[in-house]
Amino acid sequence: MKDDIKHLHQLLAAKVDEWRAQHYPCESFPAIAEILDHARIDGQDGQLRFLRHAQLVALETYWYLRLVLDTPTIPRLYETLYPKLSDRLH
Repeated sequence: MKDDIKHLHQLLAAKVDEWRAQHYPCESFPAIAEILDHARIDGQDGQLRFLRHAQLVALETYWYLRLVLDTPTIPRLYETLYPKLSDRLH
């Protein structure tokens, strides 16, 4: 894979980071922001209440895939994150 093309997990993590930074916007399920924020004591940047960091990241990723990307199939996920066919083939 070329150096400038990121792996799927890197692209997905970056998208989830952006979603978190925007306070989890989701028109179809706006309560997700409140639910995910509740995992932290002081809102988005606070200490975690009950979960470990990796558990919260897993939940954020799951809900990003379900709510924002509308539970894509694997081929559709690759098409979304790698719009250029040549990037998907590497």
